[in-house]
Amino acid sequence: MFLASLVQVDVESATSETVTFLMNEIANRRPSDGIDEKIIGRTIGGARSGLRKRLIALKKEDIIESSRKPSERDYVYGIKGDYKQIVLDLVKEKGLWVKEEIGSRFMDSR
Repeated sequence: MFLASLVQVDVESATSETVTFLMNEIANRRPSDGIDEKIIGRTIGGARSGLRKRLIALKKEDIIESSRKPSERDYVYGIKGDYKQIVLDLVKEKGLWVKEEIGSRFMDSR
């Protein structure tokens, strides 16, 4: 859901607020995944850490860029350019695409 949320934003880097909003929207539409609790900022940290550890173990490049952005007063996350289309295709194939379903609510939340 972390990667799925990152490819559904229209900007290079998404704030943790936007990412958690999208992760919750995806979780709400996939009750079969068994996510019963509201996703919060720490959830992003856990997802980011788990993904990074798996990639390191596989000796693969980290595909996520993240940093603290003082102007946003928040962390920002993005998928490195070379990987965005690959992840986008996977997200759509797995039925995790929700951007059109949430429409204006998503645009208003940013």
